[in-house]
Amino acid sequence: MSPLAVDCVRVSWLTLVGMMLLSRVVFQRAGPEWMRAFLDTWKNSRTKRIWAALVLATFAALVPVLWRDWPALKAFERVLAGLLLAVLFADGFLNALPSGFRTFKDRMQEAWVRRHPRVEDQSDRAMFAKVNLLLAALSLAMGLAVVLYRPITTRLVILSVVLALILTFGLLHLTLREQRSGTR
Repeated sequence: MSPLAVDCVRVSWLTLVGMMLLSRVVFQRAGPEWMRAFLDTWKNSRTKRIWAALVLATFAALVPVLWRDWPALKAFERVLAGLLLAVLFADGFLNALPSGFRTFKDRMQEAWVRRHPRVEDQSDRAMFAKVNLLLAALSLAMGLAVVLYRPITTRLVILSVVLALILTFGLLHLTLREQRSGTR
């Protein structure tokens, strides 16, 4: 039987991967204007702060579980666990800090413009399409690594999918509600 830590890490990764894939599909289908408006709302939203608290709480809950089960983890499981903690910590603080996401987003866009001298490559359409594709590919690769490195129960996959659906569409809904009401 695998340690609790392995299941927690796998569910967490698959939930994050599922959320990333779902949000990329939604963003790409909605178009660059919608995505820009969404991100502009997100960077100052209460929903962003709720997400930050949830991510940091997940980080805090995983640390003692991983600490306890660390000796039983294989090398690859330790890598997955360490990467997960790093992603949760970084995402949590990026979204918790008042200007964290705004500063990150602005710096990323400035770097994009510097690296793409052609005006048509600097557009939101080009940038979002490439970034969405890259994030989807990285998420898919991570999801495959988590699922394929050793057998996983169907219930863990289903739990991850359900969590990803609830969290993704819940965060989208709350952010869009803030956008419509003008509250942040």
